[in-house]
Amino acid sequence: MGELKNVLEPTLSSTNRVKRHYQGRKIQNKTVPQDTMAANAVLLLMNCLAYNMNDVVRVLWEQQTKDGWSLQRTRVAVMKIATRFLVHSRRITVVIARSAARWWQGLWTRLACLRPPLCLAGRA
Repeated sequence: MGELKNVLEPTLSSTNRVKRHYQGRKIQNKTVPQDTMAANAVLLLMNCLAYNMNDVVRVLWEQQTKDGWSLQRTRVAVMKIATRFLVHSRRITVVIARSAARWWQGLWTRLACLRPPLCLAGRA
């Protein structure tokens, strides 16, 4: 948990504060209170998923480059790149910046070779 907090810095809300003022002006349409526990649960799960993806990418890069990579270095060098998501006909296309294309080309090749553990594979 310490490494996750160090690399991703998730910020969870402890209370649901409804805004009454914004930039010194009263808000006409007040917001509806949200369930902070549910919002925090979703945020924490998304951060855990991002951490897991970052760790998989780090391990693959260490194998490819034969060099040690920290999660912070992986996040900055590989994950924080200019990206666009195009959504069309139930399909999402990820457009990656040209500067990071060579990194991701090697990564996709290695990801395609991964297989799920036997305990997760379908047992017929």
